[in-house]
Amino acid sequence: RGRGVLRAIGVSNFTPKHLDQIIKATGVPPAVNQVEFHPHYRQPDEMYTLCHKYRILLQAYSSLGGSHNKALLTDPVVEKIAEKIKVTPAQILLRWALHVGYAVIPKSVTPEYIHSNTQLDFSLSRENIYAISLLVIQEKYAWDPVTVF
Repeated sequence: RGRGVLRAIGVSNFTPKHLDQIIKATGVPPAVNQVEFHPHYRQPDEMYTLCHKYRILLQAYSSLGGSHNKALLTDPVVEKIAEKIKVTPAQILLRWALHVGYAVIPKSVTPEYIHSNTQLDFSLSRENIYAISLLVIQEKYAWDPVTVF
C-alpha cells in the first residue's frame, strides 16, 4: 500500500484471531471481512468490537441461509412479517441484516429474484427487528473457518 500498489484489501471468513494476525503482520486492517451472517447464526461479539475498532466493514454472505437450506425463508416469524409488509421473506432477511449493520451480497441467478433482492426501501419496526433477532440458534449453513490456521 505504501508503494501505491494497492488501496485496500478484503478478506473472507476471517475470525477475530485471523484479523488480529493480519493486522499485526501488515499493520493494515482489511477494508472488508466477508462472513456468514443471518438470523440463525451471528458472529461473536469480539468480531463486532474488532471490526468497529479498525473500521472494517462486515459483509454478510448466506444472508438467506444458502441455496440448499430454506429454513430462514420459510421461518414462520419471517413469513408473517413479510406477509404483513407485503414483501418477500428474502427481502425481510436482507433488510434486517442491513439494519444491524452488515452489507449484504445475496446470490441469485434468477432475474426476478435479483431485482427483488434490490428492493429494500422499506423499514422494519423495532418489534419486527427484535422478533427476527430472537431467531438465533447459532447454526451455520456454510463451512467453519475456525479450523483454519
